[in-house]
Amino acid sequence: MDAKQVKQLQEEIIKVGREAYQQGLIVARGGNLSVRLSGEEFLMTAHTAALGFLTPGDFVTVDLNGQVVKGDGKPSTETKLHTAIYRDTEAGAVVHLHPPYTNVLAVRGVALKPMTFESSLFLGPTTPTVAQDSPSVTRLDGVIEALNLSNIIILKEHGTVAVGDNLWDAFFLTEILEEAALMSYVDKTLGVSTPEKQVNKIPAKEETSVIYAVFSKEHIDKIVTLVNQDEEAQRLGKSTHLTVNYAIKLTDANQVYNFHFQEGTIVKVSHDEDADFILAGKRKQWIAVFNGLIDPFAATTQKKLKLQKGSLGDLSKWYPPFYRVFALWNYAPVE
Repeated sequence: MDAKQVKQLQEEIIKVGREAYQQGLIVARGGNLSVRLSGEEFLMTAHTAALGFLTPGDFVTVDLNGQVVKGDGKPSTETKLHTAIYRDTEAGAVVHLHPPYTNVLAVRGVALKPMTFESSLFLGPTTPTVAQDSPSVTRLDGVIEALNLSNIIILKEHGTVAVGDNLWDAFFLTEILEEAALMSYVDKTLGVSTPEKQVNKIPAKEETSVIYAVFSKEHIDKIVTLVNQDEEAQRLGKSTHLTVNYAIKLTDANQVYNFHFQEGTIVKVSHDEDADFILAGKRKQWIAVFNGLIDPFAATTQKKLKLQKGSLGDLSKWYPPFYRVFALWNYAPVE
């Protein structure tokens, strides 16, 4: 990456840092930002840099051993966190901030519940929380494990870490989480119990010892049975005229299962890609999805899964029935 490109990235970090400070997502000299320069190096805000008032001298270039290779400043106390993320994930940028409402709810053990369609799409029903023991992030294994499930996580008593292909994606995810936290706080303060929508009322799981091999015939057959026998899924399918071909794809083995929906009922499963929508991902991500660790909608917006065909905009008209269908997937745990 040439000097001009590095300068442009510095200017972008300065803009994001100022925005984070102005929105109250960070105060004083807290938080840090970084972007990947190559497979082996990343650009990071230096130790004691104030994100709201960054200058070109507030940056260091660090390698994947955590060593400063360029810049006069000292490395941030969170250098190990950023190094681990770039070494063990495909993140293009890291945003570590201290959003206050998110922190308060996490410390008090209050559920942070997305209350808008947009926040649900980007966050899923829950955001992973990882406990820490000190002011600097030390439990790195837990952080990396959580970031493999969600592009944003909460560090209890510390803040948040968000990753993305670029700095703005990670920053916007932090914004969305803090908005959801604020809404959850206001909702709890009001003290009014809001009836849960029927689409969200999934019956308690029955105790079962059956664990399916992911994408096996038995697994796919179980999904079909779950959807076709669920009264609410059928009601929603009929009311929204869910007639569409929706395929899921295991990229590791190039396996495709194309579900043919007719008014909400799965009438056939084929193995072709002649579908209106194709959602693709690796085995590890699909196992997490079917075991309820990743929400399929959030996994798509966060690019854990890739919508190879179709768009979320087109799919959104069937949001209620597919929300129900995806919840039913969790009744077929896999390995």
